[in-house]
Amino acid sequence: MESRVARVVEIVRGRLDELGDEDLLSVGVASKAVERVLGITETTARKAVAAALETDALVEIGHKQRGLILPWPADVTEPPEVWVTGSPSRHHFYVTEYRQVGPELTKTRFVFTPERLQALMDLKLREQGVKRAKEQQRREVRAAEGAAKEASAWEVLTEQRPVLAGLLRRLNAELKEQQPDAAVWVSAQVHPSAGFIGRATLSVEMEGFDVLERVLRDGLGEEQG
Repeated sequence: MESRVARVVEIVRGRLDELGDEDLLSVGVASKAVERVLGITETTARKAVAAALETDALVEIGHKQRGLILPWPADVTEPPEVWVTGSPSRHHFYVTEYRQVGPELTKTRFVFTPERLQALMDLKLREQGVKRAKEQQRREVRAAEGAAKEASAWEVLTEQRPVLAGLLRRLNAELKEQQPDAAVWVSAQVHPSAGFIGRATLSVEMEGFDVLERVLRDGLGEEQG
């Protein structure tokens, strides 16, 4: 029995080696490969595959709504979502990052060697890490560009409207002490033909209304005096 299981695993591993990194092998396809190589019936081949699964020499993975259910380690706090698509009639399936319109797979089961399963999970974790790193890099670039644009806008506003700029800076600073999420956004530029173009936008929750009223009142009072 052990020799039969080892032979079945060898056949399945060879079939897996023919596939790409993100291709999947169904139990039915594995059974047909075993049937063909060993020259046995389909029923016997399926029993041989089942015996290999029982010994954990092969691993069977299911799916729910075509989302592949992988046994992620406990230390993987945010396992990647991976979906399966393909063609049951052609016995070809592959893993995709996004859910796609695809066939019904309710009767389809997938089989791996433990090494292939580990390699697939490692691949998805690496891809997730690369994706997150790129997203973080894009966020940092956008933040830097936004900060530079904002600094330039404040500089232009200070040159063109120094009193207003001073009032808005004070308001921005005091609001942030009260509410970190509160802010004054400024856009300002000197257009070659249109001249000075500016806009100030306030974002204040109700808790910051007292600060807003006080700064505006004091500021206006200073201007009137």
